[in-house]
Amino acid sequence: MVPEAQTLYANPQTYRNFGPRTGNIQQEPVVDEEYMFEDIIANPWATAITECMLGPNPHLRFYSANTAFKAEDRQPVHVDVHFDFPKIPFGFCININLVATSPENGATELWPGSHRDADHRDSDSTGVISDLVEARRKISPPVQPSLPKGAVIIRDFRLWHAGMPNRTDDPRVMLVTIHFPAWYRTDQKFVLPKGMQGKVDWGNLVPCVEWVDEDYDYLQGKHDHDFTLQP
Repeated sequence: MVPEAQTLYANPQTYRNFGPRTGNIQQEPVVDEEYMFEDIIANPWATAITECMLGPNPHLRFYSANTAFKAEDRQPVHVDVHFDFPKIPFGFCININLVATSPENGATELWPGSHRDADHRDSDSTGVISDLVEARRKISPPVQPSLPKGAVIIRDFRLWHAGMPNRTDDPRVMLVTIHFPAWYRTDQKFVLPKGMQGKVDWGNLVPCVEWVDEDYDYLQGKHDHDFTLQP
């Protein structure tokens, strides 16, 4: 994925998370059978944890990646939802590092305990109100965990976080899947080629897949995802 990331980053049309100065792009994972690993896309230990929090048979509705290139600017503290979300656990992001990660190469900034604060956003964005950020910093400051390649991070979808600058010359690549409870009403799906049907043991996960033809160009990606809880 690193050479693919470099190709994408050189393309001015590639989606930049929070603008070009953060060096952060959305990148779709390789969907060839050779690179589809069950212990990544359907990690059984992660699923066991999300089942405890969300109930049996969580629905897998998102599969993507996030890549950080060398940059000076950070992202604002934010959450990844644009709606009034439930005040109970309703989604978990499963991040898997494809390279060893540290503050030096842009480990994600995480704000422990912030998922319990639902009234935090500026009125027109997912950014957290700056006064609340500084207030929380005094009682529970953020962390940037240093973790080895292959490490799994499970975070509540409501947790405050931010992409941080990568100070190195090597891209930092991190995969993400998102689990929702069976009761959560959304039409969100992730894309896989039809040739992958029946090739993955999803375990206790329910994959919500849009099956596409084999000539699907996964590098183009899809950035119109909508996780809103429907009526």
